Amino acid sequence: MPITYNASFIPYSGPSTLHGSLIKPLPTVLSASGIWLHFETGERVVDASGGAAVSCIGHGNKTVAGEYSKQVRILDYYAHVYMKGPMSEELAEYLIRSTHGQMSGKVHFISRELSYHCNTVGARSITLLRNTSKNTSRISACCSHRGMQQGESKTEYASRLGQELENEILRVGPQHVAAFTAEPWGGAASGSAPPYKILPIFDEVMAGISRVGPQNYRCCPRHVTIGKALTGSYAPLAALIVSHKVLSFVYGHTYLAHEPAFKAALIVQKYIQDGDYHERVKIIGLQLDLGLKKSLDAHPHDKNTKKPFSPKREISSQLLEHAMKTGVFFYPSSETAGHLGGDHVLIAPRFTTTNEELQLLIDKVVQTIHGFFKNIS
Repeated sequence: MPITYNASFIPYSGPSTLHGSLIKPLPTVLSASGIWLHFETGERVVDASGGAAVSCIGHGNKTVAGEYSKQVRILDYYAHVYMKGPMSEELAEYLIRSTHGQMSGKVHFISRELSYHCNTVGARSITLLRNTSKNTSRISACCSHRGMQQGESKTEYASRLGQELENEILRVGPQHVAAFTAEPWGGAASGSAPPYKILPIFDEVMAGISRVGPQNYRCCPRHVTIGKALTGSYAPLAALIVSHKVLSFVYGHTYLAHEPAFKAALIVQKYIQDGDYHERVKIIGLQLDLGLKKSLDAHPHDKNTKKPFSPKREISSQLLEHAMKTGVFFYPSSETAGHLGGDHVLIAPRFTTTNEELQLLIDKVVQTIHGFFKNIS
């Protein structure tokens, strides 16, 4: 007997996309150029973070756009399991050359508190998700602002973190520990490879590809993950660099081989290299640091106890709303103090930012923060 349903069709007039917020409408950005985001309201906003530190050479780069468009017309996709394309080979060789070829029965993984290495459930179990796996453990985050003890130097702090890693390896048993995963810029403070033949995995998705300039950690990882600045936002692409010792694996997804994305990455990397922007970022970083400290170093919440705002107040999200009205966008986040809160914002200028643009960015960020905290209780 057929089933009948007494349900009427209800017309739906809401958005068809699951946007970042399901509570309030998001502003619509129509175009972008250089450091600017242009909205349908006619307003323009300084993009101070390049999204989540993704756009690294500015919006609307004609060289990248032209080469990407050309590659789409030549070869867009192929079944990578059964064939290969020229751009994938060229990009891979370019990335391997940048490492100078020095890539270097265990089931336990160690990472740092507050780390973020997420794409799969397995990766999340190493970082954010707790109590999902018995074969993961965490050591202290490398955060000098909250982690350094009274009278402790940075060298002593780094040594203490290194010792903590070794203690955790010994607790678990060196014969069981497979790898230690960390973001070198934010986490690998020991300055040397993990002991006991532990596999070092460097997560360079955020800070790699020139974001913090050339760095030498005196440690040769066996895995390096890269993304974000790889294509500078012009195509969705990430990469994994591995040593010969860990090369014996088979890995693939449907869209793994996209020649236009490879072309975009290669053009962006050559653009950074040819323009010496990997050196320019060090100057930008110093100017940004000095500019923000000059105006915000004395900014209170509670510098003595470092007690954060209550997470219930959602300070970073409110700050972004105020920032957009001021004419600047940065990436808001929280929980740098764990479940207790810890609001912060990400500011990541493009490698191509001029001195004038950087000063404008600093002025707008300072104006936003002073204006926001002046009006809250």
